[in-house]
Amino acid sequence: MLSHHSLVGDLTLDYIVLAVEGDPEQTLVIYTPEPVSPAAEAINILASWTGTPTPDQTPNTVEGECPW
Repeated sequence: MLSHHSLVGDLTLDYIVLAVEGDPEQTLVIYTPEPVSPAAEAINILASWTGTPTPDQTPNTVEGECPW
């Protein structure tokens, strides 16, 4: 599949579509680049722009409790 990102350009991605058991109206689509490819490099560049949440952005949870 060919996709275009406004910052890093064209991305050639493989994909797989998974059915959600028990709900035929939902699917999960996973897109992945080939290892050591221009698309993988572009995705790594985009991933490097993510930040680490500060304590005031971290949800308050009880230890061992899922935040969502």
